[in-house]
Amino acid sequence: MKPITLLAPLALACPEPPSRSGVGAGVPSIGAAAQGAPNPGPDGSVEVPAVTPQIAVVADSRSGAHIVPPREAIPQDQLTDGVTISGALDCGGCEGPLLVRVEDGASHPPQLLTSAIFAAPGAYQLKAPRDKKVVLLIIHDVNGDGRPTPGEGVGLWTGGLLDTAQDATDVNLTIGLMPEAPPIVPDGGAGADR
Repeated sequence: MKPITLLAPLALACPEPPSRSGVGAGVPSIGAAAQGAPNPGPDGSVEVPAVTPQIAVVADSRSGAHIVPPREAIPQDQLTDGVTISGALDCGGCEGPLLVRVEDGASHPPQLLTSAIFAAPGAYQLKAPRDKKVVLLIIHDVNGDGRPTPGEGVGLWTGGLLDTAQDATDVNLTIGLMPEAPPIVPDGGAGADR
């Protein structure tokens, strides 16, 4: 039986040691970054460029603006352990439909927690997640798409952030009515919690 000589080609594969600088004959050496890859700094660390996630948007054909489709955290029909918010909806003589959005006032920008559409003004009742500080927004949903659209009338509950630790009654919402102070103040100053 003859011994197999597989080591001979390996000895001829690399006649000189690889360059430490990564320069030479246009081929990066072992340990050098591939073309377009970030280069290590003097301490050996590598700065990786930030990647911005892409969000699908819907173009508004009337204004050319991009509108991010609303994503409810919890749809009304899945809110089994929520609290009930009730009151009256008013839109100054409109016929509806009226969209009421419950947004998390602690997140910046506010996150849509849940929403409900009502066919006409008058008494309303909806569910909201428990133990949140929420902003309530009413929209005259003229086109019936279930989201705010440029040109549609809006209003905010004037009572500031609503604490959903328990059911809330007499939470009246009116198109065109806004609070004197914004309901959300990022630094926790005036208007943050009334």
